[in-house]
Amino acid sequence: MKLHLLDLPEEIIFEVISFLNLPSIGRVSAVCRKFYRLCQQDVVWRRISRRLVNIAKDECYSRRYLSVKERCRISMNWMTGRCRDRCLMKFGVNLLPWLQLDDQHLFLTFGADICCYKLRPNGDIPRSPRALCVGHQDDVCRFVKRGPNLVSGGRDGKVISWHVRNGRIRHVYHGHTADVNCVDVKHDLIVSGSRDQSIKLWSKESGLCHTIHAQDRVWAVKFNPWEHSFASGTASYFQVTPLRIWDIQTGRLRQVVGKSYRKGAGILDLHFETPCTLLSCGYDTYIRQWDTRCNHNNSVLQFEEPDDSAIYCMQTDGRNLIASGSSRYGVVRLWDKRMTKCMQTFYSGHHISSPVYSLQFNTGQMYVALANCLRKLDFRNG
Repeated sequence: MKLHLLDLPEEIIFEVISFLNLPSIGRVSAVCRKFYRLCQQDVVWRRISRRLVNIAKDECYSRRYLSVKERCRISMNWMTGRCRDRCLMKFGVNLLPWLQLDDQHLFLTFGADICCYKLRPNGDIPRSPRALCVGHQDDVCRFVKRGPNLVSGGRDGKVISWHVRNGRIRHVYHGHTADVNCVDVKHDLIVSGSRDQSIKLWSKESGLCHTIHAQDRVWAVKFNPWEHSFASGTASYFQVTPLRIWDIQTGRLRQVVGKSYRKGAGILDLHFETPCTLLSCGYDTYIRQWDTRCNHNNSVLQFEEPDDSAIYCMQTDGRNLIASGSSRYGVVRLWDKRMTKCMQTFYSGHHISSPVYSLQFNTGQMYVALANCLRKLDFRNG
């Protein structure tokens, strides 16, 4: 008695198909209707998705479920560089914008104001913001939104906590004597770093403050979401290691990360991926991944900017993809941790001489903030 492949249980067929590469799956799906139906199932594409980048666990567009196969198609667009570059907004004047993507909303600084835009189904933004946060007397340097909490720091030396829904001020924290370059929030705590060479830990409700003397200009701070610590990045102008980790409860230095930094090779952005994995980037033209459990002097991974430019900002998908913004010509680069060289390069500003001050991405789109415009790279329809 001959046994045909289609006579096997579907579970076994799924297992066989999941080991095929993408061209082979396309050929198998063209054999018959049953194979076509089996090749569309999520169970086939889950194994394939492990080899790709920026695969979200669950995401909807236009209230429509995005299948694993569709996510794999979009991921292939990221890996091959297929996207549509579009200008969403022109500022009219040169700014230092900062943005954050939060579910279906985009938060963007515009001078001294923070605008909240409701994203349309295609990822565009309307002309008028949904909410407007007005309270700083000078430009907003950095802000962060965590759940219902939004905290900003500006060049006026103020740290402000906001009501996100109506844009009203919840609390103003005075204490810094120069630009507040960076802020972060975690539960009832706010951390801010300033040009006045100080780091301040604030109680969000009471306003009580604990000051840490960083001995250098502070460019980046980031709470560890899993532990009672935070990381700081400084300018590396004085004889102080720029990347350090501090204890929240005592305010004491917990550990120094890295050595042999050049003068001026400051840290501009930080991200915790796991309780022990920290990403850093800055003026030394490298993205570095640190493991705080082992050797603190050398990074586990490092990726060098090919044009020897400073890296102003970065974001990660939490797995293998890192997106970075360069200091020249609006260059955005995609990095795969499993590769030694840059995976893709995009000139988002069409050779405009502007740094990428901030970028944010989700499964299908990336938003890039330049000095004079906000651009969108759409990988869904690349």
